[in-house]
Amino acid sequence: MLQADKQVLLTGVKRNALELRQRELEFNIERYTNLATQASVVAGFSFESLVELEVPEETPWWLSSAYFVFGSS
Repeated sequence: MLQADKQVLLTGVKRNALELRQRELEFNIERYTNLATQASVVAGFSFESLVELEVPEETPWWLSSAYFVFGSS
């Protein structure tokens, strides 16, 4: 009887530990999914600003070059 109670207790502890690890995993997946979504939005806006920008003719060449070099990295 004592051995059976011990087995039930150990099984419960293992199950609780697995449930906790599952919740931690789901939390991290959700966290990185949100981060990936934000990064995609920022990358989209950055790409759009680099593609759609029209540099005026009177802008120095080094300034427009620096903008495109630093904006694309």
